[in-house]
Amino acid sequence: MPDRAAARAGQRRDSPLELQVRAALGEDVRTDERLGRRFPLWGAP
Repeated sequence: MPDRAAARAGQRRDSPLELQVRAALGEDVRTDERLGRRFPLWGAP
């Protein structure tokens, strides 16, 4: 199992990009309005 801390090193969330994607998706994909409840999925396939 890879070291999770090493896997996250250098990875930062891009909140403006997240908001742009959410706006582009509109009502097609439901998202939580509370930004603090969102969790990044680093290395997801």
